[in-house]
Amino acid sequence: MPGSGEATPAEVTTYTHPDMVVDVYAPRGWEEDTSGADRGLFIYLSDDVWNEQFRPNIVLIQREAEPGTESLDKLAATQGEVEDSFGEQLDEYRLLHLGEDTVGLQGVPGLQRIASYQNPDGIPLTMFQWIAVHNGTHVDLTITYPTELLGERAQLILNMGHGLLWKESAK
Repeated sequence: MPGSGEATPAEVTTYTHPDMVVDVYAPRGWEEDTSGADRGLFIYLSDDVWNEQFRPNIVLIQREAEPGTESLDKLAATQGEVEDSFGEQLDEYRLLHLGEDTVGLQGVPGLQRIASYQNPDGIPLTMFQWIAVHNGTHVDLTITYPTELLGERAQLILNMGHGLLWKESAK
């Protein structure tokens, strides 16, 4: 993938789990941690450790939607608290973008957040997050990469967010 950031079909796969309301499109060979599936938490870790210190990752959190968050406007209104918590918990947190986007192949209306921060080792990271409520389930998909790799991986990251496949069983 020299510089393009686009993975060929042989380099990506779809990760699925019976408890997930979406299937996740991501690079092949990532470590799957589904130990939190009963709580709606699914983690995927890159097989490559960047700079011997950080593994790019995907965190999918799903939960029953809060009443009143079904519309995009209402969902957006809840993001102030989220921003406050990120600012308190993440070093050098900086919001780069928060706006409307579609989430998944079905084009579910949602939000996209792009932000930068530093991990405890001082490594600059960038997170891409997609947030949506669909069929009564709130989903947060967060993809985090070292900022230095964004030139190579930006298109892949966008493809992952837009490549979620909402399952019919989502309630």
